[in-house]
Amino acid sequence: MPSGPGDFAPLKTLGSGVSGVVRLARRRADGRLYAVKEMELPSDPGAAAAILQETHILAAIEHPYVIRYYDSFLEHRRLYVVMEYAVHGSLHGLLQQHQRLGVHVEEELVWRFCIQLLAGLHAIHSRRATESHPGSQVSRVVHRDLKPHNVLLGAGDTIKIGDFGVSRQLSSSLEMAQTVVGSPGYLSPELCNGEPCQGDPYNEKADIWSLGVTLAELCALRHPFGDATSHAALIMRIMRADAPELPLQYSPQLSRLLICCMQRHPAQRPSALQLLSLSTV
Repeated sequence: MPSGPGDFAPLKTLGSGVSGVVRLARRRADGRLYAVKEMELPSDPGAAAAILQETHILAAIEHPYVIRYYDSFLEHRRLYVVMEYAVHGSLHGLLQQHQRLGVHVEEELVWRFCIQLLAGLHAIHSRRATESHPGSQVSRVVHRDLKPHNVLLGAGDTIKIGDFGVSRQLSSSLEMAQTVVGSPGYLSPELCNGEPCQGDPYNEKADIWSLGVTLAELCALRHPFGDATSHAALIMRIMRADAPELPLQYSPQLSRLLICCMQRHPAQRPSALQLLSLSTV
């Protein structure tokens, strides 16, 4: 694989945020298209090492419903990550199309996306790896920012979970992470409760809540907490939220799945594997 940014010809910017910028780029050697993420490493050596280690772990996840991380390289303290490019956009774009047309997404397609998302999340949450430095512990991976923008569309109604810019390995001895990241509208109640940075922990069940919000938005064509008028009001809505009612054309089975995903207490939410095993799925 290429070993530097000069091996790629940038074509356009696909997205940007606090975790870096993602560009569509063509590999000069063979003309193939990739999404190349560029980010500046923090000055703290420990934080930089953690980012590099996480990149290696994400590169080891090979699953049909997870964006593939192919390669990474450093140049002048900037990290470049070469990822699979999803040519059909994102679930957010699909939502916008249906909103413009005023047409709900067919339930069969919702289930198809749901099962793929659960399978992809199970692959992510199951991933464990031993870090290379001495005294390291086995870790797990949590996405932490699942939302329609980060669900990318492949060929034939397939989806791929992407943008692990805020994912994090969770120490198996602690089971929880202590930092709040992600998009506010998709945060789980445990992340909104008090001051999560100072002790309210969370684990991979936060991704299950985000999945529920994403599915609710896909069915209703609007965000379930979109009428909140301020950040504080949004947090209050999430803290008090029950699973929203779906439009009448959707089945009770789909509503039950949504209720499972959006249990306020994380311990009451099933895992991705348990949700896949439910007879309703």
